[in-house]
Formats: sequence, structure tokens, C-alpha cells
Amino acid sequence: MKYTLEIPDDEAAFITEVIRRLSAAVKLTPVRRAKTDAGSADTTEYLMSSPANAARLAASLTRIKGGAYTERALLPDAE
Repeated sequence: MKYTLEIPDDEAAFITEVIRRLSAAVKLTPVRRAKTDAGSADTTEYLMSSPANAARLAASLTRIKGGAYTERALLPDAE
């Protein structure tokens, strides 16, 4: 079983010590997140995690930079 705890920086040392004393079997692995936009960083990391996805994303970026894309409205215009 795996848990992720989100702890404020000012409480991290205290909580880490409590967990360490509770059980030697608990493995703590801090998760580093980007300070600006954690959601975007997680998504990018996930998408780049496989070589196939990374290659597809690189190819897409190359096409976009070369102007090979089509813009479309996400929702139809309301009348």
C-alpha cells in the first residue's frame, strides 16, 4: 500500500519524526513539485515517462512550430 501525504513545509520535520518513530517499516519518499504549477509539472512528467509518448510529443511540437496545425473552437457558438 502506498500513501502520499501533503504536509506544510513548517510541519514536515515534526510529522516525519512522528512517522519514523511509529514504525521502522514506513518508507518516506519526498515528492518534489514545481512551485509554479504542480499540476502541469505532474502531467508533463507523466506524458514524458515513456519513450513512445516522448517521441510523439516531440513530433507534435515540431509540427506546431512549423505551422502545421488547425485551430478549432472547443464549443459550438451559442445562438
